[in-house]
Amino acid sequence: MTEDGRIRDHVFVHGAWRDSITYSILEHESAPTGTFDLSADEGAPADAPLSAADSGQDR
Repeated sequence: MTEDGRIRDHVFVHGAWRDSITYSILEHESAPTGTFDLSADEGAPADAPLSAADSGQDR
C-alpha cells in the first residue's frame, strides 16, 4: 500500500484534532484473497441476502 495523502485536523478525538492518512493499492499489486463472506460480519444471518453495495459489485 502507498500513502496517498494526509487530511489535517480531520477528526476531533479525546479533546484534540487528529489527522487522517489515506492509502491506496493498485489492483495488480494486491494478492488475491479468495472469497469474502460478508454475511458473517456484524452478526448477520448466514442466509441474509446482500445488496449490490454490500457485495462490492456494481449495479
